[in-house]
Amino acid sequence: MYTRSIEGLKATLALVLLAAGVAACDSSEEALGPTQGAAELTGTVAFVKTGAGVKDLVVALFSGSSVVATTHTLADGTFSFRDLAEGSYTARLTGFELTGVNLRAVAFDPVQRPVTLGTEAVDLAFAAVGLVPPRVAGDVLCNGAEVQGATFRVIGGEDTDVTVTSDVRGRYAAGNLSRGVYTVIPQSAPCTLLPAFQVVTVGAGQAAEADFSG
Repeated sequence: MYTRSIEGLKATLALVLLAAGVAACDSSEEALGPTQGAAELTGTVAFVKTGAGVKDLVVALFSGSSVVATTHTLADGTFSFRDLAEGSYTARLTGFELTGVNLRAVAFDPVQRPVTLGTEAVDLAFAAVGLVPPRVAGDVLCNGAEVQGATFRVIGGEDTDVTVTSDVRGRYAAGNLSRGVYTVIPQSAPCTLLPAFQVVTVGAGQAAEADFSG
């Protein structure tokens, strides 16, 4: 049933839980705690636009702050937990780096869902939503006129250090960025641009404006 190695899933979940400050003694598809019962939880993670499933996501099942079981999504985006005790849980998506999905352009909504299990099987749905990659852009004016050919250095994010140029409309843009904090610094223009630099923050699917004038 499982195509990805259990050791790989263990390593991934261990890193995720360590970052979240949660301890777990194991991370295989086996139950990690007292979950024996007859309750069943299934679910699907799929792209909203195409309906295609997202494979190889790790799904962790929490009872309170403890991980009680893990699994991963199959090629069609489905996952399942069986033989669970009745009660309240939280299903959380993790291991995003395993999917091959460009996280600059995709967000998962929600990332986790609470669920109460009883005698009836429960099915959950998680959506993968396409986003415009983060970008930083702005207008450039000298003496009130739009400036073409002004250059700007954009530094920040994961490892971005690019130079961009304003177009005929006096607008520059740096796109396909990662989420994070960026510093925009004017490099050349026919006038002294102010401010001397600007610091902006962008998240998934967001655009930040940083205008300059002189």
